[in-house]
Amino acid sequence: MKSLSIRACITSVLLLAVSACGTSGGKVPEDRFYRLPEPAMQQTVSRVADILIVKPVEPLDALRAQTVTRTDRSGIALEHYKHHRWASPPARLVQAHLVANLRRSGLADTVVDKPVLGSDQLTLRLQLERFERVIDGQLRSAAVTVRAELSNAAGKAPLGTERFSAEVSASSVEMENTIVAFGKALDQVSAELVSWIAQESTSS
Repeated sequence: MKSLSIRACITSVLLLAVSACGTSGGKVPEDRFYRLPEPAMQQTVSRVADILIVKPVEPLDALRAQTVTRTDRSGIALEHYKHHRWASPPARLVQAHLVANLRRSGLADTVVDKPVLGSDQLTLRLQLERFERVIDGQLRSAAVTVRAELSNAAGKAPLGTERFSAEVSASSVEMENTIVAFGKALDQVSAELVSWIAQESTSS
């Protein structure tokens, strides 16, 4: 009887522990996935080529993960959120956003991300160096840096290389508003990129 009583006590304690774990911790966090806002760059320039080929954006190793990246004002250490994720890898989202803005700019008759036939063409190679949420006390912002290399159809030597950066403040600490800021930062980068391509292609 004593053995049964001890066993019953142990079972009761275990059931209470499991029940406590299920209620005291509250709701289990769920993964949230984010898309970038629609491209909204307004920059337009004169046509400089029939075709502009945009090679796939190459991210730095720390930006290959699909989780949202964060840092503090120093920008030295990078961390990944556990439950905030991009809908696609960051490089793909950036590629689609930049290509859409380049198409609306009027730089070329055709803007593609795959090789096509044609002699009057430019090739753009991009590296994503920064794509992170910056936390500065109660302030939040989105920081983007893209390195670009432009070459002509011959491709023997680049026409030019440049780095484009933008940081846009979020309207609040909510993650959704930081995502909006990412879109605005990419639109700023796009506008600078368009002006640079137009200048480099005509001065070569």
